[in-house]
Amino acid sequence: MNHHKPITLASVASLKSGDSIRDTTLKGFGARRRGKNVSYFVQTRVHRRLRWFTIGNHLSPWTPETARQRAKDILHAADKNVDLVATETTYHTGLTIQEVFDRFFEDREPYFKTSTFKEFRRLSNKVILPHFKRRVFTSITRADVAAFHRGLRKTPSAANHALAVLKQVFNWADANSLCGDRKNPCLDIQMFKSGNRAKFLTTDDVARLAEGCRTALVRDEATPFMIAAILTLLFTGARRGEIFTLKRSYVDKQRMIAHLPDSKTGSKVLQLNPIAMSILDSVPEIEGNPYFFVGRFKGTCLTEIYKPWSKIRKYAKLEHFRIHDLRHSFASFAADSGASAKTVGHLLGHASVETTKLYIHMFNNRAKEAAEVTAHTIYAAFNPAALLLPQSPASDPSTTHSDPQDRKEQEPFFPAQCG
Repeated sequence: MNHHKPITLASVASLKSGDSIRDTTLKGFGARRRGKNVSYFVQTRVHRRLRWFTIGNHLSPWTPETARQRAKDILHAADKNVDLVATETTYHTGLTIQEVFDRFFEDREPYFKTSTFKEFRRLSNKVILPHFKRRVFTSITRADVAAFHRGLRKTPSAANHALAVLKQVFNWADANSLCGDRKNPCLDIQMFKSGNRAKFLTTDDVARLAEGCRTALVRDEATPFMIAAILTLLFTGARRGEIFTLKRSYVDKQRMIAHLPDSKTGSKVLQLNPIAMSILDSVPEIEGNPYFFVGRFKGTCLTEIYKPWSKIRKYAKLEHFRIHDLRHSFASFAADSGASAKTVGHLLGHASVETTKLYIHMFNNRAKEAAEVTAHTIYAAFNPAALLLPQSPASDPSTTHSDPQDRKEQEPFFPAQCG
């Protein structure tokens, strides 16, 4: 939460984790708490570019008074289009890689998506910083980075991601005059070929997956909410985060679509075919919880189903199959059903939002038809009785746009004994 009031010892002490204060007496000066630490910052523009300067941590050694004076100095220099922090640290050789990473995250956090920021933090804290330890940032050479990258060759995908993060930090440091005239040591380092990890379900695999879900449900190794979430992923091709965080308010039952305000590619319209819609209709609504697939704690959604999914994979003999591969499988079934690459991309949220308005209506209809045909293709491999799935809507295309009232009369996914 962002508060606007004078920054004092009392107001800083009252900050809760995630909260920040914007000083009412000095524009741009602020303080915020992240976990146990409170840091002071100042936000302004230098050469018309918005800049976020971290002053330092509360009582280490900064106080509201000393931090405010430092903010005044930075703001005064900014009025003259002078980056005081960059000027003071130009060609500075004393900053450690840990200190540079801290500055990077302080400066760039407002511009990252939450999930991206967490992943960058995880790679930094678990992979990058433990390797370089307390090395002076400007002492790191291309040979050092290449050796670091080679050391992760057994996990090529993780190695490439870590290199990408390190490269971005060096780019940021160069833009903020923390590297002097040194070339980014991450440049020209060849990425590993990680190969195509995508896997696709066959119709036989789908049948075994259904049986694996049934077994996990009967043995109480997965909740009905988890099974319903897995099936919704399979029958929509959506991303895991899009389904786990799906709120009831997002779903337009009449049009059989879900308006997702935020996804990996921004806002998105998710096509809901009759089978997916029937699964959602069967999920009981929990009072006080806005989500379809509820989590362990009140008011929360599912966040992870690794253990149940591991059990299901084992029962289905799909040990190396990932949750994300359900999305790949949906795309594969869609293509086999005759959908064009452009239509598949639209179903999965890959299509450009700049598509000509003249074709939008026609394209949405084609996407909906492809979604329904795809769902019926997958459904045909299921034994509906195995999971007490809703009865399949008629295969006649003229009946696929069923009335919501008709769907309520189908057999619910959540039987009474599993509720």
